[in-house]
Amino acid sequence: SDGVITPVKQKINIESTLTANDKMGAYQGGLFHQLNNATVKNLSLSGTVTSLTDISGNSYLGGLSGYLAGSCVIDNIDSTLTINSAQNYATGGFFGSSGGGVHTVTNLVNNGSVTGVDHVGGIIGDKFRMAMSNCYNYGTIEGAKWVAGIAGEQKDNTNDKIINCGN
Repeated sequence: SDGVITPVKQKINIESTLTANDKMGAYQGGLFHQLNNATVKNLSLSGTVTSLTDISGNSYLGGLSGYLAGSCVIDNIDSTLTINSAQNYATGGFFGSSGGGVHTVTNLVNNGSVTGVDHVGGIIGDKFRMAMSNCYNYGTIEGAKWVAGIAGEQKDNTNDKIINCGN
């Protein structure tokens, strides 16, 4: 052996139907409603996440997490999730929205479908304060407005970067 350990992805199948009571503030997530100063790596997500009710005027749903707070590090995650959201604001394959400090997001691949209302993206619905690299969407993304393969909306912030990402 050459001393190199190859990370193994933990496979997680999510079957979640979220009601108005399944939330943290205005956030809903397939695995976490909110991540704060967290590091999450080496996951493979599958299954279905459905949000039945818009929980507020500005509500967020993500396959991994509804919202990223603080400064999170997210790396090496793929998804085949089917996401259906009634949330009126931001829905993403991995994250609904982000804020707080600067988040580092690398090596994400979405092969699932994301259906939402506004601010719908294959990776994130509403992107703010995030340095993103090597992230790809191959899934179907649908919504009424602000719909895109990577980020439904990109807020203007000097810390925001999208490097080597594609749809």
